[in-house]
Amino acid sequence: MEEINILCKRADTYLHSAQMLINEQDFNSAVSRTYYAMFYMTQACLFSQNVTVATHKGNASKFNELFVKTGVFPKQFSQYLTSAMDKRSKGDYDLFSIIDFDLAQDLLQTAHIFKATLQGYLEEKGFVGNNF
Repeated sequence: MEEINILCKRADTYLHSAQMLINEQDFNSAVSRTYYAMFYMTQACLFSQNVTVATHKGNASKFNELFVKTGVFPKQFSQYLTSAMDKRSKGDYDLFSIIDFDLAQDLLQTAHIFKATLQGYLEEKGFVGNNF
């Protein structure tokens, strides 16, 4: 499915952008790009099941229902996603929230693990090639 490949490529782009933003000390924007990379990977997994959702919370909830509760991915993956969503929201909308280097870098490292794991699943199921 071409849509799944597009979502995986977009996640790669956003992870790269997040690292560049960290390098420029724009930590709020880095957290936003990092979350969206994770969001796109969960969308790719949902799309592999012919499921689409309209909201960020719906995305996290459906991912949890179809992939975490069923044991496809570890429980902490649901926590990774909701934590990233919360940090993105604070970084984008809370003027007094402090996103620092350590938080942005830790989230980016988690997102790389998250993406690699979800992409591995999609490759194993034949939805994407392993050339990303």
